[in-house]
Amino acid sequence: MKVRAAYVLPSLLLAILIPVALGAPAATRYDETYRPQIHYSPPRHWMNDPNGLVSVHGEYQLFYQYYPDAEVWGPMHWGHAVSTDLVHWATLDTALEPDPNGMIFSGSAVFDEHNTTGLAREGIPPLVAIFTYHNPKAEANHEIKVESQGLAYSLDHGRTFQKWPQPVLDNPGVRDFRDPKVQWFAPTGRWIMSLAATDGVRFYSSSDLFHWQFESTFDRQRLGPPGVWECPDLIEMQDRQTGERHDVLLVSVNPNASEKDPPSVKRSGTQYYLGHFDGHTFEPDAASTQPRWLDEGADYYAAVSWNRDHTALSTPPVVLGWMSNWSYAQRVPTKSWRGVMAIPRQLELAQEDGRWSLRSVPIPSLKALRRSTIHVEHPVAAQLGDLANGLTAPTAALDANLTVQSPGRRPYALVLSNQQGERFAINVDPERHDMTIDRSHSGEVAFAENFGTPINVKLPESMDAVSFRLLIDRSSIEIFVDEGRVNITTLVFPTTPYTRLRLEGDPSITIQSVDIFGLDSIWSTAAAEPTSINP
Repeated sequence: MKVRAAYVLPSLLLAILIPVALGAPAATRYDETYRPQIHYSPPRHWMNDPNGLVSVHGEYQLFYQYYPDAEVWGPMHWGHAVSTDLVHWATLDTALEPDPNGMIFSGSAVFDEHNTTGLAREGIPPLVAIFTYHNPKAEANHEIKVESQGLAYSLDHGRTFQKWPQPVLDNPGVRDFRDPKVQWFAPTGRWIMSLAATDGVRFYSSSDLFHWQFESTFDRQRLGPPGVWECPDLIEMQDRQTGERHDVLLVSVNPNASEKDPPSVKRSGTQYYLGHFDGHTFEPDAASTQPRWLDEGADYYAAVSWNRDHTALSTPPVVLGWMSNWSYAQRVPTKSWRGVMAIPRQLELAQEDGRWSLRSVPIPSLKALRRSTIHVEHPVAAQLGDLANGLTAPTAALDANLTVQSPGRRPYALVLSNQQGERFAINVDPERHDMTIDRSHSGEVAFAENFGTPINVKLPESMDAVSFRLLIDRSSIEIFVDEGRVNITTLVFPTTPYTRLRLEGDPSITIQSVDIFGLDSIWSTAAAEPTSINP
């Protein structure tokens, strides 16, 4: 449906009715209250960090921190899911379990195509997982050497793993020594490991994944915010227009907050540095000595990329983050399961105001879920009633896109609400170039004292018209501003779905266009079942 009319908002309120039940088809195992319909979550029990992201022969592997016996954190295993499109997922059996060396903490996986490990059998190269062993007995004894790095390999596409009997990298005397991200570095012909340590990120190299040589440390004391550093990832990227090459170092920090946040805000966030890695050391660009947020929300953590071939630099890397926050992750009001991944995002280099930065947007294949559409250009309030039946079929989630101009540069708010009066607000101040995310009345908030605390987000000063893309699932909202220049990920728990999108505030606001796409559930197809993808 398309409606055309010239319009400048004459009052403080623009309402867009969204007559859609945010629910997947009934009688599925993924139909519980708050169960995400376009994001991956485990069938049952606890999940946190994504691990072992690797693509082999057209199949994307997703391993993740998993506790199969409860809905709260416990002795960590690696859960496992696979996909052919990064949208529909099949959950497989648990991949790695604790053993006498310890729990199985975060790590990565590589496809050893050239058999540098010597583990290939009958011409089948191994899929090799490198992960952190966390020894609870050593921790209980207050020892320093609690964590070391282990190895396991698979010859059947990750369906089963054989562990190496002892760690391949011992602890040098560091209490926090974990989350190895390994990839092949073609210029030196060696494997590179980025490893979180108490004082920053340590880099190691190896020719065979068994024997590791220390290379250097990127020092937190010299650069970066307070908080524990975890889940580093070194990503080689190339600007598709200029061919200019950069290395991106992702680091997840917990807890952290911006200087404008109130003291009660505890973000679990992923930040990045741009620079150059020469196979030995990472040197940040002069304009990147301080980190920037990959996502400005409170609920985007442990983001890492899918390993890809060095020759595919022209292909944008894809990252995946855990959508939660350690200050309340174990208390969110879900039943039988707890933990969800954000939408996989495509990274792009961009240059503005003389410096390089990252943009991230949802992967293009997500558009395949679009089922029905409302399109309005220059919407007129009196005509919005015509949209009451615009989305003709029940859909699982929404993809809402709109562009707002504020010639008066006065504050306004973009508000999602439901019939119970619960509301989620994006408050924009064009003059101050910032936004505040307010979920204090968004639904269930009492489970954590700081859940309803507003989050402040800085906007680029060059922004005039602001475009918003909102991915609205049953218990989350992901906001992409100006095609990924600024991203905000947040959990929400409305008691009934949000059915209204409106703008409040500055009467001079101009709405250029609105597009609302109803999205199908990723669990409404056979791809939700483990048997749908065969090794």
